[in-house]
Amino acid sequence: MTVVWITGGGSGIGRALALAYAQSSCEVVVSGRRMEALLETQRLGGANIHPLRCDVTKNNDLQQAIEWIEENFRRLDVVIANAGYAQSGLLENLSMANWKRQMEVNLFGLVATVQYSLPLLEQSGGQVVLMSSVMAYVRFPKSGAYAASKAAVTAFGETLQLELHHSAVDCTIVHPGFIESEIGQIDANGQYNPTLKDKRPSKLMWKADDAANVMKRAIDKRKSHVTITGHGKIGEWFARHAPRLLLWIQSRFMV
Repeated sequence: MTVVWITGGGSGIGRALALAYAQSSCEVVVSGRRMEALLETQRLGGANIHPLRCDVTKNNDLQQAIEWIEENFRRLDVVIANAGYAQSGLLENLSMANWKRQMEVNLFGLVATVQYSLPLLEQSGGQVVLMSSVMAYVRFPKSGAYAASKAAVTAFGETLQLELHHSAVDCTIVHPGFIESEIGQIDANGQYNPTLKDKRPSKLMWKADDAANVMKRAIDKRKSHVTITGHGKIGEWFARHAPRLLLWIQSRFMV
């Protein structure tokens, strides 16, 4: 029996990954703040999916989630720290409250999820999966807070890989490009608002199911890094090898 815990499992990439793992006969715990969304994931995926309300910014919720997993399954093989949202706005206009909320969810919630999971993962020789973003490398106007949080996730993950090197636990860092999700409907306070419009380029958008299948194959192979979407790979390459050219292209054609 393989047990997978996915935070932010009520929509988008998290839901798609949950369905992919459930189809592989894994026991999948999906957590998040919106129970109705988690129940919809369960409806779509069947009896192998177990919804669990959990806010990753609350240590008590994380502790209860781990206790529930241990009580019901006695093991945890994969934790996918996927919960997050995108704070948008010009840097000069973002308040400290905006910044703190972005980091609290995307970084501190992810770190806490890992810390609470590691004891069970060490017992199973399991795997940590961190959902970063191509934005960890490529920036756009109004994306500063989100990009900073995802760059921090990547830095955390690469440090964790070093620290876990001599253990049986592996760490995979995922850098998605534009993937269908509800991230565009999350407001500045991290609350879901279905009336908000997703401003990401629709022509570059990957379907969540397609992205999840690519991610799952990389996770199953216990790869250290995986970048999803062709445009994401191109952007990451330019950011790593030709950052001045990337800045010139963006400033000339995108700003």
